[in-house]
Amino acid sequence: MTKINQTYERIASYLTGNMTDEESELFEEWLQTASADELNLFNATKTLWEKTTPTTQNFEPDVNQALKQVQIKRQFRNQPTSSIWKYAAVVALLISASFSIWWTLGNSNSEIIQQAKNEIKQVDLPDGSTIWLSPGSTITFADNFLENREINLSGKAFFEVAKRNGQPFTVYSANTRTQVLGTSFNLETKDDGQVSIQVTTGKVAFSEINEEQPLLLTPGKQAQYAPKREQKIVVNEVENENYRAWQTRKLSFTNSSINTLFNELAEYYQTNFDVEDELTKCRFTTSFENQELKEVIEILELTGNLSITQNDKGYQVTGSPCN
Repeated sequence: MTKINQTYERIASYLTGNMTDEESELFEEWLQTASADELNLFNATKTLWEKTTPTTQNFEPDVNQALKQVQIKRQFRNQPTSSIWKYAAVVALLISASFSIWWTLGNSNSEIIQQAKNEIKQVDLPDGSTIWLSPGSTITFADNFLENREINLSGKAFFEVAKRNGQPFTVYSANTRTQVLGTSFNLETKDDGQVSIQVTTGKVAFSEINEEQPLLLTPGKQAQYAPKREQKIVVNEVENENYRAWQTRKLSFTNSSINTLFNELAEYYQTNFDVEDELTKCRFTTSFENQELKEVIEILELTGNLSITQNDKGYQVTGSPCN
């Protein structure tokens, strides 16, 4: 059995209650260390399962084929018929999801919008909210989005959430939940399950999925979630003023140290800069908007009395020391 089918079977078995108490505990432990993609698959499937029913008249899954494809070894002789049906229905749903960008269960659909590799995508939601997706990122939401305003995110996105009669807007990313009424924030999920969020406007409630008491974040605050750290969520002031640069295409520096300048340029342009120690006292006030790296380097060399040369590791930055 392939790894993806094993994941499908475990999720289906957990959601339909076809696990012993011990198996359920092991599954929940697995969730704590699962990858971001696995967690988003689980969250999206759980949302669909909770809001739909396999007994919808128009839903006729191929149960036998579903069971055959995932090579289910569980013995059903002692299971109620309805439990078998639910289990097979979820498996059928999961298998079809791996081959399509549309997930269908009964009359309910979940749309997957996957970002093109080298471009930012703006997504306008039916509630008036707008999401900007970073290249390679994905959001998932049901076609009855207006009823629940729930989104699953894999990757990085900036959200501008519209208010809607007090109805919350919820984003699931890795093993975290972000809930707001009307606000704007930047959210990023990494492959190792770490999540970071920066609040631009309004208030944001941020927590692990199963945590009942979320942390309240206000503008200028950020939170970082690390599943393997003892204190999983750490809150502090936003350290990188250019956290939205990937979306706005603007980089701004005000009396910034040379290390801060080149660290943020390295993140934005996805390269490396090695700054010699003699330049650590140098500070910069400058800005760039929608400019190629070559242009930025030319400007810094001219205005900052620097020499920036390319090598096999990235760029070497040298120049005259600052007092």
